[in-house]
Amino acid sequence: MEYHPWKLGLLRNCPKDRLNPHDRHNRYSVYIDEIQGDRTSVDLISPQANSIRKFGLLIFKSNQTGETDTQDSDRNAQYVNLSCPLWRNRHPILDKMDRDMTSATKLLQRAVSHERNGELQASEETLKKLITRHPRHSDALHLMGGVILKQQRPVDALNFFKRALETGTRTAPLFSNMGATCRQIGNLTESIMYYSKAIEIDPRYAPAWFNLGIMHEMQGDLESAQKCYEKTIELKPDFSAAHNNLANLIPKLAGGETMVLKHQEKAVQLKPQNANYQNSLARTLYTEGRHEESLECFQRAIELSPTNADYLVDCGVVLNMLERSEEALELLEKALEMVPDHPVALFNAGKIRHNSGQHEEAALYYRSILEQDNNHVSALLNLAKCERELHNYDESEQLFIRYQEITGNEKVTFLNLAFNKLYQDQLIESEELINKALEIDPKYVEAIEAMVRLRKLQDDFPAVRDLLKRVCMLKPKDIDCRYQLANCHYKLDEYASCEDRIMQILNLDDTHFPTWFLLGNLWGLHDKPDKAIECYLKTLELCPSHVAAHTNIAELSRGSGDLEKAREHFDLSLKYKDDPATRLKRSVLIPPIIGSREEILMTRQALELNLDEMISSECYVHPDREILPTLFYLAYHGMDDRSLLERYSKVVVPSNEFEPSPRVVVKRDDDRIRIGFISHHFKNHTIGNLNQGLIKKIDHTRFHTTVFSQLKHEDYMGRLFQNEADEFIHLKSNIGAAVELIQNQDLDILYYPDLGMDPYTFSLAHLRLAPLQCVSWGHPVTSGSPEIDYYVSTELIDGPEAQQHFTEELVRFKTLPTYFYYPSLPKVFHTRAELGLPEKGNLYVCPQSLFKFHPDMDDIFKGILQQDPEGYVILIDGIEQKWNKRLRTRYQEAMPQEHDRILFISRLDHEKYMSLVHNTDVMLDPLPFGGGNTSYQALALGIPIVTCPPVHQRGRFTQGLYRKIDVMDCVVESYEDYINLSVELALNKSKRDDVKSKILNSNSILFEEVEAVREFESFFEQIVQKTQGS
Repeated sequence: MEYHPWKLGLLRNCPKDRLNPHDRHNRYSVYIDEIQGDRTSVDLISPQANSIRKFGLLIFKSNQTGETDTQDSDRNAQYVNLSCPLWRNRHPILDKMDRDMTSATKLLQRAVSHERNGELQASEETLKKLITRHPRHSDALHLMGGVILKQQRPVDALNFFKRALETGTRTAPLFSNMGATCRQIGNLTESIMYYSKAIEIDPRYAPAWFNLGIMHEMQGDLESAQKCYEKTIELKPDFSAAHNNLANLIPKLAGGETMVLKHQEKAVQLKPQNANYQNSLARTLYTEGRHEESLECFQRAIELSPTNADYLVDCGVVLNMLERSEEALELLEKALEMVPDHPVALFNAGKIRHNSGQHEEAALYYRSILEQDNNHVSALLNLAKCERELHNYDESEQLFIRYQEITGNEKVTFLNLAFNKLYQDQLIESEELINKALEIDPKYVEAIEAMVRLRKLQDDFPAVRDLLKRVCMLKPKDIDCRYQLANCHYKLDEYASCEDRIMQILNLDDTHFPTWFLLGNLWGLHDKPDKAIECYLKTLELCPSHVAAHTNIAELSRGSGDLEKAREHFDLSLKYKDDPATRLKRSVLIPPIIGSREEILMTRQALELNLDEMISSECYVHPDREILPTLFYLAYHGMDDRSLLERYSKVVVPSNEFEPSPRVVVKRDDDRIRIGFISHHFKNHTIGNLNQGLIKKIDHTRFHTTVFSQLKHEDYMGRLFQNEADEFIHLKSNIGAAVELIQNQDLDILYYPDLGMDPYTFSLAHLRLAPLQCVSWGHPVTSGSPEIDYYVSTELIDGPEAQQHFTEELVRFKTLPTYFYYPSLPKVFHTRAELGLPEKGNLYVCPQSLFKFHPDMDDIFKGILQQDPEGYVILIDGIEQKWNKRLRTRYQEAMPQEHDRILFISRLDHEKYMSLVHNTDVMLDPLPFGGGNTSYQALALGIPIVTCPPVHQRGRFTQGLYRKIDVMDCVVESYEDYINLSVELALNKSKRDDVKSKILNSNSILFEEVEAVREFESFFEQIVQKTQGS
């Protein structure tokens, strides 16, 4: 019988104890002794000799992609010819077998070596020699088929596989390879047949199951494909390609989406060097919102395959999502160098350019896409938007119409055409187009949001609020929409609703930092600085670079006197945004409560240096863009502030650089002089008390009055200002919009009653908003601004050298420049006990804001308390508890024995405050910045006020009131006299009553003096006539 060595292995699964030496196929039967990886050892059993000889066997395996078994070099078997021991009783046929096997083995080894080294032609030639000698050598035929298939000759390959089959070989790898070849030829039916035959021969042969799954997937039988892939993984859990293909298949089936990531991660775990697996995993992570992890996988894919343009594009997309647009653009443009017409790369590069405002460059990318596909609707839509940004409105409109023709989507077209009109300030036409879109789809969210934008431009915030409520209903999970609604409530002063919306947002997402910032603003508005700072710190915890949060913490810290913390947060703000306005705020930090006279000097020196540095470096601020800080606390130092305020004004953009926007001036209905009164404090406040009479009593037949205020106060006095003026205008928080609004009123005079108290009006005062601009002594210090023309005062207050303290022309009325109403009094005054005051002992009351207490007052308090051991100095708590603490500390150091008789009482309402005044023995006028409103109220009850007028106007008001009523008993010229007179009035009731009687007999002329209004009218007319004449 002829010996066929290539038939070794046909009985590979036969147990040794069942081996038949007289097998009909071959007298030499084989038994698989052991399997170790790709090496298989066989025993050849000879019936003629009781001996066993070891031989090698070439084992072919299918790879995981369905290609020919020999193509996966990682899984190619080795042909091993083991050494043969000498046998006893040797049969002659064994010698022939040895020679044949040795020759065939060497040729096959050589062919395999060539194939593995990619030398396909050499492998093929070697196999030809082997097959010529042994035409039925199944292993050689099988390998030849694989080598030829690698050379893209599938028909020839199939012929060799069939010849191998004709030798009687029936192995799963052979049938699997025949299936792969038929698939390449395009004969899917036969391919499935061969794969099925491979499985029939060896049901545990995983590659056949895998390739059969591929065939079912190609034919659209997804469920069968899924079963095949799952069977593959069951048989061979480390079959990476099966995990990958199953992960790609699952999204096409109903359910099972959660398994996608599991299989992709397994595939990557098994073959981390497979770039395709890394990219597939990255895509899934991206869709699940795990962008950072997605980016890592994309980057690994690029490392493994740096020339794959698709990988570069995918990575660019996720980088852009992570707001790393520059890196994204770099990768996209690199992909376009490889594939210039890559549509996804072009589109995303265009989006990045578009979003960064590079509309011309973006348009080039979109046009490149449309050159390939003129129906690419996304590119068409974005190109239309670019043309709109470039103000090419006609071309933009044509592109939108083209978009509608392709898609039939009228509502999107109407909406975008509405935006075109909006960009051209054609608000009526824009509104009509938005409404057309909403007629098509009343729930079209984007159109409702466009209407929100339109109403904001029209300052119709009630409408904005109602529209945002509709958006929130349509987008219940949209945090940003809820935030906009909360912010709208805030702007409408609907603070309770604002807080409710904020709490709803934070319950849904307590990491939304804009909401924490808004809550901080809300607490700040309600005078809760500590709670506001907590919210701002939470904002910074979530967004460390939030500039406004740093700035607001700095502002609140400055207000509380914590200048170190203020500097820290101003510095952090400047780190993230080098802004001149912030630099100015940091430069003018002034403590509200002064620690000592030395601290005053150091503060002013630092202020001077900081301002000079900004001037020399030409670091200017723009009052029409930024709200500037005031130098409010500077006035309480008791020194001449003119030079510092002039320096401050030089930091502001020079007037000739300010170009107001085109004005839409209101038409005048008459020839009345138009006067604007502007203040943040037209309410129950000192400024409200000083100015309400003027607004009410001015001759409205000769003067048209407009009251401007950033806040619409709803207390009694706030409503009085709104009702008594000819017009009340609620200014926008945006200072640029406020500038335009004031200018458009075509005023003759703009009057600032309290300039320097509020940053908003202080900023406006550095602009020319009216031909004539005046200020008065609500905050009695010069503005330093060259844009303010006149400072209204009185000869009853000013000393002869007063003009040198002012940059404005000082106008001195003969009377006091205010129509002051007699204060309302309680029906029954509260007692000392009810007010929490000592029931015994003299009360020296100084009911002033704590920042008025200059260190000079320490000596006066100490002197009074030393001369009157049973006396008490009564102060009122500050708006900041830190002020109280710092002032108490100062008093403890200045007067260790007396400080415990300086009492701080809680802030009082008007009725209790007037009761405090009623219980006062002597009122102390602070120096060097005296009382104003408080002096009117005390004199109304006849309470003697001891005052020592300094050289500057800010400490001379009480003296002015005394001059008006011609009672000078309580005006002294030295601190020593101040102490002595205060104690004398407290201890000598007779003298105190005498002074009180004088005051009560003449104080009526201080109140409701029409002459003050007449002087204002005369002054206004004179300056207007003077201007018209010139």
